[in-house]
Amino acid sequence: MGLDETAYSFIRYCSNIKPLDRVLTLGRQTNNLGSFHKGSCFQAEYSEQILIDQFRATEVCSVDASSYEDCTFIQDLNEKWTNVDLIREKYDTILDIGTLEHVFNVPQALNSIADACKVDGTIIHVQIFSDFCGHGLWHFSPELFFGWYSEKNGFAGTEIFLAPLNNLKTWYRCLPPRNGGRCELSGRNVPQSYVLVKTTKLHHVDSRVCYQSDYIDLWARNSTSVAIKRTMASNRLILKLKQIAPRKLKLLTSRIVCKLSNLNAPWWRHSCIQRVYVKKLLEN
Repeated sequence: MGLDETAYSFIRYCSNIKPLDRVLTLGRQTNNLGSFHKGSCFQAEYSEQILIDQFRATEVCSVDASSYEDCTFIQDLNEKWTNVDLIREKYDTILDIGTLEHVFNVPQALNSIADACKVDGTIIHVQIFSDFCGHGLWHFSPELFFGWYSEKNGFAGTEIFLAPLNNLKTWYRCLPPRNGGRCELSGRNVPQSYVLVKTTKLHHVDSRVCYQSDYIDLWARNSTSVAIKRTMASNRLILKLKQIAPRKLKLLTSRIVCKLSNLNAPWWRHSCIQRVYVKKLLEN
């Protein structure tokens, strides 16, 4: 658990619009920035002063299962929170920088995080996506965070990026899957990489659920009314195609061939991924 260059850049991006204000970190975050930054706050062992000086945090608290790093609150993240002092507080920003992968009961931890966040507050994750086998208990898919931080669960504005550890200049924005598709990504394309997540809590809900998006679409499409509508639309399309002149059919065929050829394009040009340059992202 620690604040490195990727996490620093992502927090900078997330705090461009509004300050961090009151912050809760999952685990006490060490300062892993090395000697790349000047200033007294970057010389400290832990990251609290960096968050205050660089990202306008007004207070930084931490929660951990043990007191070995002198955190603010002692609480096992696997369990429903019982620490009274922790439960009664709400935070403007919750930071999970390399902590959740060490927690076995991830659904409980995600619920606790959501409850502890203020309405209009921000939740930020810097988690492992690929090629960290043995580092923690889990690797995380963008699909989990798209499903969990949904409007139904009281969240909006969810942004997700993949960030290769060995390339600090380029991230890959993940787009929510559409029309029953999947954003299936291989660690071969982004070896040893993080998944970066930012979301805003719109309102509190008492019960949250998480389903994979393509199954939600599949269940909807197989309902009777939807199936009838799709059949009727398909029949109309067939009839229309039969009426198209041969020249237009040839044009249509060429377009299909063109789309098929795009399958050989670089992986980050596919529909669920956009390559972005970190420097340009931070300037906006």
